[in-house]
Amino acid sequence: MLFDNQKYVEASGATALLDLAKQAGLKSFDACYTSAKYMPEIQRLAEQGVSCGLYGTPTIYVNGQAFVGESAA
Repeated sequence: MLFDNQKYVEASGATALLDLAKQAGLKSFDACYTSAKYMPEIQRLAEQGVSCGLYGTPTIYVNGQAFVGESAA
């Protein structure tokens, strides 16, 4: 659903995420998204990725070698 609506998400940000979650029937997404409860863990993981040289998706590492997928630009 997110990939099918990338342009909407890019244009509308959080509004789009909350709308799509509602359409998908994710009843507790609103509260989880706005609470920032998991923000420290998300920040830690994002920083860990950057320190490993990851700046976007899709990127995977196999035996220490980065494989970067194509951008949908």
